[in-house]
Amino acid sequence: ILVGRPNTGKSSVAAVVLDIIGVENSAEIRLSETAGRFEMAQYRNATLLYAFEVPADFLKSKNTDVLKKLTGGDEIGGEQKFAGQVSYRGDKCVFITSNFDLQLREGKDEAALARRLVVIEWKSPAFKKRNAKWSSHIIKVEGSGVLNLLLGGLKAALLHLAVS
Repeated sequence: ILVGRPNTGKSSVAAVVLDIIGVENSAEIRLSETAGRFEMAQYRNATLLYAFEVPADFLKSKNTDVLKKLTGGDEIGGEQKFAGQVSYRGDKCVFITSNFDLQLREGKDEAALARRLVVIEWKSPAFKKRNAKWSSHIIKVEGSGVLNLLLGGLKAALLHLAVS
């Protein structure tokens, strides 16, 4: 979870991550819709699930327990439109950005979900001017460095989760 003030580049960083992972390997997670008939099936082939610019109460949704299933190795079933039932392992990575400190829903799954969260406080200064092409420029010029940075971050996150 990337949390910080508005207009500091969180969405730009998210765009770079999405470009590296690939939109074809990603899906937007909409907690308010996860109880829907077809919603869970759309996550089956995604490596990365994302929710950008979420409100402070995003993790207070009645469907927040779905995040635990999607990241905790659970067997997940769903229905794919015109294709019937599907199942897959919940081994997804989730990337969330917000301008607010996110509040967790209180209840039986609060501790289990909290163990899976890595919160990064984004403290970049506000941009004076926005560049819509920044992410593609960064990928073109610094792609290998960005990939190495992401892999280092993944290693740190996995170590953090292993000792938590």
